[in-house]
Amino acid sequence: MTEFVDGAWRFAARDLGAQNPLVPTPFDVANGVFFAVAVVLLVIAVIVLIRVADRLSGKQSLLWFLLILAVPLIGPIVWLSVGARRHGARRAPEADPAEHAESAEPPA
Repeated sequence: MTEFVDGAWRFAARDLGAQNPLVPTPFDVANGVFFAVAVVLLVIAVIVLIRVADRLSGKQSLLWFLLILAVPLIGPIVWLSVGARRHGARRAPEADPAEHAESAEPPA
């Protein structure tokens, strides 16, 4: 509430409560985490898109890039889950350690 004191409207001290205005609210923290996750996903998605760009036409690359940028959280997730797999951006299979042990020469 506001009070009229000394010819001016002022906020009552009880409106501010005991909360420190410099301490972020849970909403501020959640918003910061959301932003950080969105930026990290954006960077990862663009890096993966650049790596597989030679397998895409120019139009496809541009459309995926615009989707990644235009839809902050959903665009990178869609690209990483659907687009990158469809266009061959898979991790190389890990080598079996037993294969390397057989081919290695015994120490002399």
